[in-house]
Amino acid sequence: MTYNEKAIKERLLQIKKNIIDAMERVERKNPPKIVAVTKTHPPELLNIIKEIGIEDVGENYVQEMLYKMQLHPELNWHFIGNLQRNKVKYIVGRVCLIHGVSSLKLVEEIDKRAKVLGITQNVLLQINQGEESKGGLKKEELEIFVKELNRFDNVCLKGLMALPPYYEDPEKVRPFFVEIKELLENINRKNLYKARLTELSMGMSGDYVVAVEEGSTILRIGTALFGERVKN
Repeated sequence: MTYNEKAIKERLLQIKKNIIDAMERVERKNPPKIVAVTKTHPPELLNIIKEIGIEDVGENYVQEMLYKMQLHPELNWHFIGNLQRNKVKYIVGRVCLIHGVSSLKLVEEIDKRAKVLGITQNVLLQINQGEESKGGLKKEELEIFVKELNRFDNVCLKGLMALPPYYEDPEKVRPFFVEIKELLENINRKNLYKARLTELSMGMSGDYVVAVEEGSTILRIGTALFGERVKN
């Protein structure tokens, strides 16, 4: 696949304009962070990312991310996929944020590895919003789970991650974003965690405008920036 730097830069400018327009509609001041999702794209794409000013990159597969990381350790790496416990040791301390945590056993492994390194690893909790095929915590489990996280010294919960059902019409996704934001606000209101949660990782290529309107702080954007992924 050949990448056109000019075209990608133009797409990025359009995405930023759409974000600004969405912020103005809801009188929002602080823009969300754009995480460029580069899974299955070749490492050459990272050179373009740097050139056009993107600093945050998201990967779904540990092995692919580690290879790209060696080439561009200066980027801010986000792990946004399903993390297996036996892969934790490879990424703790090397990624700025793990987005999709949803089990205490995984948290225990992250905490153990982070303790060895003498660091604190930032994480988000992934919420399951009713799709059996997707992972994540059930809403009714969330409060108890968050309370449990207070005992870990080397894991820091920063917020929640949404993975809502896919709809052609992004307006149909809005209620799911509203729900995630309400869950985060409820955690803060009840002081369930030792630190205030501030991050909402929600919104992808097809629905990021609605996500911005509903308070997303992290957008995970791939196709809208780079075009369709190469399918193996």
